[in-house]
Amino acid sequence: MSTTTINLGDRTFVLDKEKADAAIASKSVINGRDTMFFNMLPLKYQWAYDLYKNMKGNHWEPEDIQMQTDIQQWQGSEISDVERWIIKMGIGYFSAAEGIVGD
Repeated sequence: MSTTTINLGDRTFVLDKEKADAAIASKSVINGRDTMFFNMLPLKYQWAYDLYKNMKGNHWEPEDIQMQTDIQQWQGSEISDVERWIIKMGIGYFSAAEGIVGD
C-alpha cells in the first residue's frame, strides 16, 4: 500500500494510492484527461487555497455555533410571541443588510 502525507496548516491528509485509483476509475470527466490520481492534493496553487480559507472565514458556518440552548429557548415558553416577532424582524433586517454589504 502506497500512501502520501500532505500537511495543510494544522490538518494532515493521508492519501492512499489504491483508494485514489479506485475512485478515479469510478469517475469520468467529459473531454478530460485521464490521470492516475485525483489532482486536488498536493495543491498546485497554495495561494488559491489560502484565498479560499480567507473567503470562507468571512461568514459563519452552521457548525461554528452551538444552537441547542437557543433552540430550547425558542421552542419553550421563555420567549413571548411578540418577542419572537421582534427577533424575526431583527434577523431579517440584518440578513438583508449583510447581503447589501456583501455586494
